[in-house]
Amino acid sequence: MDFRKLEAFCKVYELRSFSGAGQELHLSQPTISAHVAALEDRLGLPLFDRLGRSVLPTHAGDVLYREASGIFGTLRRVEAELSLLRDEVAGELVIGGSTIPATYILPRLMARFLGLHPLVRMELRTGDTDQVTQMVADGTLDAAVVGSRPTLRGLVAEALFTDRLCVVAAPDFAVPDVPLTAWPWIRREKGSGTRRAFERVLASNGMDPSSGSCVCSVYGTEAALRMAAAGAGVAAVSGRACAGLVERGELKLVDCGLSGLERRFYLLRHESRRAFPAATAFMAFLREHAEHHVE
Repeated sequence: MDFRKLEAFCKVYELRSFSGAGQELHLSQPTISAHVAALEDRLGLPLFDRLGRSVLPTHAGDVLYREASGIFGTLRRVEAELSLLRDEVAGELVIGGSTIPATYILPRLMARFLGLHPLVRMELRTGDTDQVTQMVADGTLDAAVVGSRPTLRGLVAEALFTDRLCVVAAPDFAVPDVPLTAWPWIRREKGSGTRRAFERVLASNGMDPSSGSCVCSVYGTEAALRMAAAGAGVAAVSGRACAGLVERGELKLVDCGLSGLERRFYLLRHESRRAFPAATAFMAFLREHAEHHVE
């Protein structure tokens, strides 16, 4: 079986997009489509259902991806281990990050790591904490940094960074004279580690997180910050995320009178998955260079 066609299939499967796969592999969309069609002809089974602009894998596609990803994983491991014979850290490395780490922590550290190990090829995948945690559990990621300790079995989490939750609003926003849970809150999506952390803070301060007033729910930290800056309400966000906007006067910090606003970010890996040398080196690099390491 042609590895180029298999690689094209895997990329379409991961991205759910023929055009996206073409951009990732630097091939035209017709070439990607031809590679997948050739595989379908050879196997005698459809690998994807094309539903308008949506691309959904069939059962045959799920089976092929599961086995093909194992093949590519073996090739990556061989390449990485051979590089050790040359005293090099090399190979592909797929890292995940929930919203805060992926936006405000990992890019700078990844750039520094690549400067030390130019033969490593890195990919950063993002999502909310639940999505990224599931990708580690599925074996899609070599490691990840997320904002909440996972509950899934088989995952190892170690505290890596500290942060502080802040409540922010527009500079001219008047905090209403009502109980805190009745404030007009801008909430993150349900899978968000930031939302989960703030709900734990409310509960530890004797408040019912489910009783709070919500003017809107948004996906992602940037959306929450922009909604707050526009005057829609108050938002609980990462101190790392809001620092620049507060310094520039686009947001103000709101004293909410809550204790326990510190939170942690965790380095996540699968306990049963053998780490490639590049992954081992990067995790060691993260531990060493964490700005606020947690003991």
